[in-house]
Amino acid sequence: MWQWRQRLSEWEEELLGGCMLMMSDVTLQFHTFDQWRWMLETSGVYPVRSAYHMLTADDSHDVDAVSDLIWHIHVIEKVFILSWRLLRGRLPTKANLVARGILSREAQMCVTGCGEVETAHHLFFSCTIFRDSWHLVHDWIGVCGVDPYDNADHFLQLTYLSGESAARRSFMQLMWFLCV
Repeated sequence: MWQWRQRLSEWEEELLGGCMLMMSDVTLQFHTFDQWRWMLETSGVYPVRSAYHMLTADDSHDVDAVSDLIWHIHVIEKVFILSWRLLRGRLPTKANLVARGILSREAQMCVTGCGEVETAHHLFFSCTIFRDSWHLVHDWIGVCGVDPYDNADHFLQLTYLSGESAARRSFMQLMWFLCV
């Protein structure tokens, strides 16, 4: 049982409840020392070289995979162009317009009034007004997954979520284009 010097506030009790839930399946082992392990190295030892390679790794494989998949015979050109611009962060969202000096910082909030900065990812995938449509699509096609933060990862996840069959992948791509 945990003891505290003073009474916890309501929000601290909620945090504690979440912490206890996360730790419910943790078993402490006596006579064993705790240790840090660097998961990018099989030895578990942290070398700066490994962290440098992780931070400077070229993530173009995701962009290449998306470029190969985004071309679809049943998608009209304007939908393809919108999707291509979305996946590369080239849409004229308020955040992009602020970055280019076209809008002031005060004008970068989402058009829906949700109080968040309007980025492409926010507008299409995480805005409280629009993200529920993605959950409805997931429910309708019978798949579940964690929504990625990257737009290209979102496209790849939905494309491959239901397996590797070409017909199923094609259907999932069309679903993504339709929702976008």
